[in-house]
Amino acid sequence: MSRRLVAALAFVPAALSAQSISYVDSSTADKLHSKVDVGIEQLGFGLNADMTLIGEQGVTKVLPRITSSWTTLEFLDVKTVFVYPDLNAAERGKGPDISTNVLVHSELPFLERVEATLRRAEETVRNDVSVRFARIGTGIELLGGRPLGVSTDVTLRDENDRTTASSRVVSTWGIGPSLDIESALRLDERTGGGVERSAIDTKLAYTSSVPFVERLEGRVRRDRTGRTQSLAVLFPELAAGVAHGTSFNVTGRALVEQMLAADGVERRKLGFETKLAAVEPPLLGGRSALSVKFERRLDADGPSTSSLAYDHAWAPSDAASIGLNVKMRRDADELEPSVDLTWSARF
Repeated sequence: MSRRLVAALAFVPAALSAQSISYVDSSTADKLHSKVDVGIEQLGFGLNADMTLIGEQGVTKVLPRITSSWTTLEFLDVKTVFVYPDLNAAERGKGPDISTNVLVHSELPFLERVEATLRRAEETVRNDVSVRFARIGTGIELLGGRPLGVSTDVTLRDENDRTTASSRVVSTWGIGPSLDIESALRLDERTGGGVERSAIDTKLAYTSSVPFVERLEGRVRRDRTGRTQSLAVLFPELAAGVAHGTSFNVTGRALVEQMLAADGVERRKLGFETKLAAVEPPLLGGRSALSVKFERRLDADGPSTSSLAYDHAWAPSDAASIGLNVKMRRDADELEPSVDLTWSARF
């Protein structure tokens, strides 16, 4: 074990004891992937230590990480993450990557919060400071919809002694009781000076009055990489069963998406997904869900992907849970099965 890792664990107070343990195994026939997480929490102080094992092609990586959080004060949250290099590597002279996040909630009427993130890696030093201003409500309504509101945040980034600034303006507005519009405009500082529009993202949500359609969601995004526009249709939920026993519900969603890259390459995609969730199935108990997802590129040689997933969760007690996920993913002519097992307990 790395000496640095031992030194970090030495700061844990002796009076604290582990309150939660979780284990996740996502291994496949070709790859080992498992993770063990131990959590401690008391009086606003939290500490998590996790170890991830990744084995592939005869090589096993041991990747530890330590996360500490402090939320004793109502207006201040502090979180620090130590990400250590592979303990199984031949050379282990490199120290951990350290990231510290400080979040200050403001009580000023015009300011919502200030967030600072400091990252230290082997060859990179990056500091971000983000200021989010309070949402401004204009009181302007259109046909009885949600009043127009505007929120703004500004981010200053210092990376390897180079400082850049960016800002984001988000406006929300309702047209009548059924249509909501959200638009986000991002402005970045140019290298030679000035400001340029780097991205604009507009989302529309329409609550349908048609019985077989619950909601329509549209999105148009333009940035430096190109333009993406999509339309999603959400179908109403179908439910049956008793309120406090065996019951199930079915949800569905269809999506059409068009992507136009900056170099002129156009891609179109059609997708559909549905989910059948059951509460307290009579044979296995717990909660289960069966999900089916299908995506197909509409290009001449566009591949199609599909997946079938089954999730089951048990809660033997209020302090323990077990989860099982079985998934079959098909990409073109390749079939990739996977099984995830999650176990967690609190003490």
